[in-house]
Amino acid sequence: MKTIRRDSQVLLLLDAAVAEDRAEWIAHWSASKSRRPHDHPGFLEAMSSPGERPMAIACLCEGRLLSLYPFNVLDLAQLPFAQQLGNSPGVDVISPYGYGGATFEGDDADRQTAEELLEYALHSFFAQMNVVSEFVREDLFTEHLAPRHDGEHLVQQQNVVVDLRIPMEERWLRYAPKVRESVRHAERAGLRVEISNSASFLEPFLGIYYDTMKRDHAKEYYFFPLDKLQHLHDSLQPYGELQYVLVFLQERVISAQLLLLSADTVYSFLSGTDAAYFKLRPAELLKHKVVEWGHQRRYSSFVVGGGLKANDGLFQFKRAFEPRGLMDFWVRRVVWNKSQYNLLVAARKKWEAGMGRTWEPEPSFFPAYRADSAVERSQEVI
Repeated sequence: MKTIRRDSQVLLLLDAAVAEDRAEWIAHWSASKSRRPHDHPGFLEAMSSPGERPMAIACLCEGRLLSLYPFNVLDLAQLPFAQQLGNSPGVDVISPYGYGGATFEGDDADRQTAEELLEYALHSFFAQMNVVSEFVREDLFTEHLAPRHDGEHLVQQQNVVVDLRIPMEERWLRYAPKVRESVRHAERAGLRVEISNSASFLEPFLGIYYDTMKRDHAKEYYFFPLDKLQHLHDSLQPYGELQYVLVFLQERVISAQLLLLSADTVYSFLSGTDAAYFKLRPAELLKHKVVEWGHQRRYSSFVVGGGLKANDGLFQFKRAFEPRGLMDFWVRRVVWNKSQYNLLVAARKKWEAGMGRTWEPEPSFFPAYRADSAVERSQEVI
């Protein structure tokens, strides 16, 4: 644990691999306002890519937590092209899969202090760590975030959020007509839905999820192994921050979803449906039952999410559950060491040329030196 003290202010850099740091991290997370599930070290450990190291910055004032910022750290020496720059080319900071960013834990009067503390912590710790770039997938609810003004702040796409505080009679009428008909169709077909945080639901969920990823030709990253998801379960289930949703046709599971829960929000996370039963509309029934479940338990919001790209079929499916509930999903891209960033881009280009490939970074990807080649993509289109 690295510590910076400034009068009554304490800044901590926590490493999930160190038992003392992990316990401190969990204690601050447990005391946080929303207990965003994506901020628990177990979530970062379960969702991290090979070589990534879960860490967090905690900012405290007079013993009170003002901000908690979890992230993954990748040592760029692990990338073959970066080895041209010596043994210490720097590190990347990446927020975990889903939603992240530094939380704001104080009152309105604390907002400026939280901003100043976070800024000081980032500059101090990131300089020590030799951070080259930082990529943040921000929380949809800006009131949950400590203020930041650095880097590029961009809307990645829109996400669908269902307001669970609305009476179910009104909520039903807000669904697009095709959703209401699909739910009725699924109920007439005799489908039933079970929601539980029991570990016995994990493997049935995974069976449907893996089959869906194969059908969609998903990248290898999305095939989360059983041991990783078991670790996620063991980390979040004791806090009531995880639920499985299974849709049954008689005794057969035909659709499934993993939900993550904060203090006031239900997050749609991983899901899948058996293609042989699409016509029975199990996915629509599943979403509807989650809305009912969340409303009954007094959650405020159900984050249904977005598509793989802007306005695609997946986004349109989700939007049908709340046509009025669109929120911008923001990302933040910060270059902390511009000269090293440029050297890494040049090193990648030289390394690719040595492999007989022409490489130009995909313009929308950050950081550029880890991007696919825009040249290869244009050739695929042709």
